[in-house]
Amino acid sequence: MLYILRFYTIADFNFWLQLHHEAYRPRVEPIFGWDAEIQLSYAKIEAETAYSGQFIIQQNGEDIGYLSYQWEVSGELYLANIILIPAMRGKGLGKEIIQDLMQWAKRLNRTIFLSTYENNPVIQLYEALGFVMYEHNLDNHHYYLRWSAPQKS
Repeated sequence: MLYILRFYTIADFNFWLQLHHEAYRPRVEPIFGWDAEIQLSYAKIEAETAYSGQFIIQQNGEDIGYLSYQWEVSGELYLANIILIPAMRGKGLGKEIIQDLMQWAKRLNRTIFLSTYENNPVIQLYEALGFVMYEHNLDNHHYYLRWSAPQKS
């Protein structure tokens, strides 16, 4: 599937906020409950974080998702967020974007790590792509996963 990444701007905040709430509410509410004011404050902090890469995902000129990542001092790539609009979920685009990030990391001989709520079904996709869980934080209900590029022989 063809997609384009364009840089996120503050003008994208409302689109991003809707995506954030659609993606996070089903994960957060069963564990902690959903307080709209608290979630808005978290969302504002997240949106204002200066990640190395913050993008709106587009297809056919339409905004269909959000991607953010951070190159860490260690050289690892932290995949902070990949969120697609509901109509685009389950169609393979998220997988394609992650695989593109994996190819980029492989060329640079870098690892990718991420965290996600333990009740997020996308964990199955990450594991199918070769991500391995290295920590389960019971306090915040997160799994931490890492992918390492295969070593050249």
